[in-house]
Amino acid sequence: MKRSICLLLILLIGSFSYAQNETYLIFEFMKVDNDQEQFYYETEEFWEKIHQER
Repeated sequence: MKRSICLLLILLIGSFSYAQNETYLIFEFMKVDNDQEQFYYETEEFWEKIHQER
């Protein structure tokens, strides 16, 4: 009985660690007016640093 509980716990922990290795990719498309293009680029550079730290 003790052996089966240990095996169950090992399988349960292994499944949790496997589930956390999923990688997601998000694409965002924005339509920006020509006069706002530079402002949008600066904003994206700012957020890029924050996302890389996450």
